[in-house]
Amino acid sequence: MTAGGALPIWASSTGDGGPQGRVLAMHLSPLQSRLVASLVASCLLIALYWTLFTPHFAVALEVEVKTPILLDDVDFTANSGGPLDSSYEPEFSAFDRSIIGRAPEGVTALTNNEAMPMNVVAGTTQLFTFSVGSVPEGGTAGGSLELRSEQTASEQQSSGTEANEKTKLAGRQESRTVFISANTCEQPRPIAPSRTGEAPPQLTLYISTSSANQSPGPLADTDSQVIVDFIEGAAMYNLTLSDDVYIGVHAPNSTSFTGAYNFRIAASTDAYFYTYNGENNAGLIFVDSDSQGALLITHNLTDSSDPAVEQKLMGSMPYVMFAHNKNDPSINGLRFSYCGLQNRAQIAATKDGQFANMVSTAMTKRGPGNLPKQQFFFSGLNASSNYSAILAKDGTASGNGLVGGGGLVFRATDFNTKSGMSIHR
Repeated sequence: MTAGGALPIWASSTGDGGPQGRVLAMHLSPLQSRLVASLVASCLLIALYWTLFTPHFAVALEVEVKTPILLDDVDFTANSGGPLDSSYEPEFSAFDRSIIGRAPEGVTALTNNEAMPMNVVAGTTQLFTFSVGSVPEGGTAGGSLELRSEQTASEQQSSGTEANEKTKLAGRQESRTVFISANTCEQPRPIAPSRTGEAPPQLTLYISTSSANQSPGPLADTDSQVIVDFIEGAAMYNLTLSDDVYIGVHAPNSTSFTGAYNFRIAASTDAYFYTYNGENNAGLIFVDSDSQGALLITHNLTDSSDPAVEQKLMGSMPYVMFAHNKNDPSINGLRFSYCGLQNRAQIAATKDGQFANMVSTAMTKRGPGNLPKQQFFFSGLNASSNYSAILAKDGTASGNGLVGGGGLVFRATDFNTKSGMSIHR
C-alpha cells in the first residue's frame, strides 16, 4: 500500500517479486472517474459509428462514380476532351449502332429519300449505311403523275432480286423493302484524244446485310454481298430486311481515264429515288422532223376517261426532255442518269428549273385515244444529223425528301434531221 492508501493502477501477470512483478492498482478520484468514463463512451460511440455507417459511405461513393452517366442536366461541349466528347461512341452490349444513331468512322449514314452526293476516285470505295429502324412506319409523303409504262422500271429491276434477300431477326421491327438507287453525275476524262469516243468504266454497287461485312466492296467476301453494276450511269436494287444495310460504291482502276467520279446515292423504304426504264419506245414517239427541228410526243399519260383525271393531266407538265447529237460522246455512260444528262446533254429541257429556249412543250389530246399526252418541239438542230431524244421526269435538287424525287429516265429515242420545210407546231 502506498502512503496515500491507494492501490497500484496496474499489475504484472508474472507473479514474481521483481519490479515488473509488482501489482499496482489505483483508486480513481471522482474527476478521474468522469474522465475515464467519458473516454470509454467516446470509444464506444466511434466503434458504433463505424459499425453502423461505414456501408453507407461505400454506397455514396458508388453513386458518385455513376452519376456522370445521367446526362439530363449536364452540358457537354465538343471540345471538353472528356470521355463523352464528340468522338465518343459507347459500346453497350445491349444496344446496336442503329439505336445509338452513329455511323462508324468513314461510313456515311443515308436518310430516307435524301440523295447523298459523293466523289470517288479510281481504285477506292465509298461506304454507306442505311437503318430500317430509323424510318417511321407509314413512309414518306409525296407522289407523282405517271406514264403508264413507268412502273416497269422497278418491276424489271426488282425481278430476281427480292427472293432470298429476307432477314428475320427476332425481337426487332418487321421486315421492310429497301430501295437503293444511284446516279453517276460526272465521269473521269480520257487521257488520250484517241479515246474520247470511249465511255469510262462504270461504277459498281456492293450491298451487304451481314454485320460481319460492314465494308462491302471488291475486297470483301463475295458470298456476303450482292454486286450490282451501274448501267449507263444508273444502278437500282431492292431487298427486304429488318436491320441495317451496308453499301459500297467502288470506282474501278483505269489507265485510260483520269479524274474522279461524282455520284449521288439514295435509300428509301417507299420506292426508288432514282429510276430508269430500259425498255425500247417506253417513253417517246418520234412524229416528224425537218432540217432544224423535231417533234416528239409521249404515249397516253392515262387510260382513264374521267374528266377530273384528264383536267389534272392537261394542267400539268410532268416530263422534261434532253437531246444530244449522237456524234458527241460526252453522254456515253450517262444515258440513264438524270444528273449526268443535266451536266452533259447538249440540249436540256430545263436548266435550273427553267425550260430551255431550244425546247418547247405543251399538253395535247391529239392522236390515239384522244387522251392526254405531252409533246416536245426541238429547234436549232443541225441538218442531216442523228440525235437522241431522252424523256425524263424532273429530278432536280428540290426532289429531296420526296418519293421518287431523283427523277426517272427513259431509254433514248433516236431521230434524224433532214432538209426541207420547217415543221409547223
